[in-house]
Amino acid sequence: MRWFYAAVLALGLGAAPVAAASLQSTQANIHFNLALKFYQAHKLEEAQKTLSKALSLVPEHPQANLLSGLIACEQSRFKDAIAPLKIAAKGLPNNVDAQNNLGVAYFQLGDLDEAEDAWKKVLVLQPGRNDVAMNLGTLALRRKDYAAAQASFNKVVKAEP
Repeated sequence: MRWFYAAVLALGLGAAPVAAASLQSTQANIHFNLALKFYQAHKLEEAQKTLSKALSLVPEHPQANLLSGLIACEQSRFKDAIAPLKIAAKGLPNNVDAQNNLGVAYFQLGDLDEAEDAWKKVLVLQPGRNDVAMNLGTLALRRKDYAAAQASFNKVVKAEP
């Protein structure tokens, strides 16, 4: 099987740039899918190593960046999560997971303004997200804005009594 990939690589190197980019994208997707399997099996280190291969081929791969950011958040490496989650949010503008986790990472780092912006983008896409309303209420508590916190928490209680 390795000879097949070597032949494909050899053909790709002599082809037009579009074909080479397509081959890189295909290989990146293969690595991403394998990393996703590792992630689902809770093998985070293997997933991250495999994602590194995908991202070395296509650095702006939105799904690979999202997964990389999710793994960093799960490992409490919030500073490391910011860059890939920003790339994912840009490449997947309607993906609430990218925005929500970006908000979590910013919140954990103490950047409350950025966290609030990310979470408000989630609510634009999915207004009924009670977990995000809770996050915004917690953020308001940290700011000692008790009226905003109460409003957020009341919204959640009303939706989920």
